Amino acid sequence: MSHHHSIRNLLNIKDKNITFDENFCSTETIKKVKAKVFHGTLTCLWQTKNVTFGN
Repeated sequence: MSHHHSIRNLLNIKDKNITFDENFCSTETIKKVKAKVFHGTLTCLWQTKNVTFGN
C-alpha cells in the first residue's frame, strides 16, 4: 500500500489528483498553537472545449 493511499485514507481525501511526496507532513506553529500540516500537490489537467473569452 502506497503512502498516498494511507494519507488519503487518514484524511478522508477522495480526489486522486492530490499526491504527497516523502516530506508530506510538518509540525508548524500557527497562532501560537502547534499543528500538523500536510503538504500535497494538486495535479489536474483541465479540459476545455468551445470556450470563448471576451466579447
